[in-house]
Amino acid sequence: MNSPARPRASSTRGQWLAGCVFAPVGGLLTGIVGVTLVGRAWNSCDIGTSGAANSLGLALAFIPLWLVATAVWAVVFATAGRRSMTAAAGCALLGSLLLLWAFMAWKHAPAGYPAPVCAPDNVPPWWPGWLPL
Repeated sequence: MNSPARPRASSTRGQWLAGCVFAPVGGLLTGIVGVTLVGRAWNSCDIGTSGAANSLGLALAFIPLWLVATAVWAVVFATAGRRSMTAAAGCALLGSLLLLWAFMAWKHAPAGYPAPVCAPDNVPPWWPGWLPL
């Protein structure tokens, strides 16, 4: 009798290990880039009272962004990683870019905050005009 073909244990173990390594690292990098973007936007638009106060707010925003990005990377590697690790990395990177855009759109300037440098819509001058916030 022929037994049904089983997936190779080494490839499954390698995919699991890649997901366990890439998910926290990808989430960490996404969190750092997101906080850096928002901090740069706040600095460009003169938002906040001081660097220390802004840093505390950004540090508190970093943790949820890191956790969500890590979850996105883990889910993508668990699902798309079964087919292709390259496709999984590309999808996870796309997910991180979408998270960064959403985080920047949410936190770039508090609603109603008077930012005379970035008037009228509180968008930093270095932000690309083709990408809405």
